[in-house]
Amino acid sequence: MISDFVQQLMEQAHFEQRSDGTYVGEVPGMEVAAVEADTLEECQESLQAELEQWLLFGLAGGIPDDLDDEEDAEEEP
Repeated sequence: MISDFVQQLMEQAHFEQRSDGTYVGEVPGMEVAAVEADTLEECQESLQAELEQWLLFGLAGGIPDDLDDEEDAEEEP
């Protein structure tokens, strides 16, 4: 279940190569999940690790704010 959620977020991820050749990756709408790396593969791996850490940290202290907001929006008619 957790890995499925992280995979869904990764499918929404946006990666961009900067003019200096480094890569930036982020999930739109999630400020906590933005990373940069020297290669696209490193950027993807770093973003996935960041998302996993964010989710696990959030679950340890309750539902992460970003996830809670998304669930509330889905429940509204």
